[in-house]
Amino acid sequence: MRLRIHPAFGLYLAVVAALSTWETCLAALGALAVHEAGHAVAGRLLGEPIERIDLTPFGGVMTYAPGKSPSKGMRGVIIAAAGPLANYLALLALGMAPVQAALGLRMARAVAAAQLAVLCVNLLPALPLDGGGMLLSLGYYVFPAGRLILWLSRMGVACGVCMMLLAAYGAATLGTLNCSLLLIGLFLIAYARRSMGAMLAQNLYAVVQERLEADRDGVHAVRAYRVGKDTRLFALLAPMERAERALFLYEDARGLHVLDENEVCRMLVRDPLRTVSQALDAQDEDNPAKKRENAE
Repeated sequence: MRLRIHPAFGLYLAVVAALSTWETCLAALGALAVHEAGHAVAGRLLGEPIERIDLTPFGGVMTYAPGKSPSKGMRGVIIAAAGPLANYLALLALGMAPVQAALGLRMARAVAAAQLAVLCVNLLPALPLDGGGMLLSLGYYVFPAGRLILWLSRMGVACGVCMMLLAAYGAATLGTLNCSLLLIGLFLIAYARRSMGAMLAQNLYAVVQERLEADRDGVHAVRAYRVGKDTRLFALLAPMERAERALFLYEDARGLHVLDENEVCRMLVRDPLRTVSQALDAQDEDNPAKKRENAE
């Protein structure tokens, strides 16, 4: 398991250090470290195939090994809840007199505020936050996985917008802009949109199966998307989930290709890491008649 520091995390710490005390900066770093340690310990104990943790302004985002999906049910809930639980245990420890004496009153207050902030933010019911992860683990067996990921990711965008509006409201009424809240909200909006594709890809087979089994009777609104030759197949999952029915247009030297959902789903099951052009070439290799037609 590798730990990677996202560039936005460095910017976040720089802003905190520039606009507040060194105690606040150190407390913020410590709160995020405690949070990620909770996830890492839980993942290790449960044998979860976590390949990398990206440290971000609101916590860490776990990336699983290729072809592996996050555990669902109670295992998924435990891993998602382990980070906030670690922050809660740290808050309990701060209530002990020896710990307060060792840290000093000023530092203890800064650490408590940072631990509480990381705990509360990550319990919001949105992806990629831990609250959203817990809801995904519980709702995975009840609701369609693709739609659930889409809804929870949109909640992440909504939470980010609310944080930015709250920071703006504080600036207007109190005359002080909470840059930390503003940065976290902005990054949450960006990461919620980006992580949606990653979550869909991690739950690839459930999402593809749902799209293949969806009721195709009646009239549907069709959205057409133009894709490039270097577009990865797993990147097509997000637009598929946003549309009632999707078509993909790809143009190369052989002409314009129109790919419907079923064809894309079959390509995804074979190898989601291929580009669109690679998948089409492989498809031609498997079809001798098509191969001769292209050669002519």
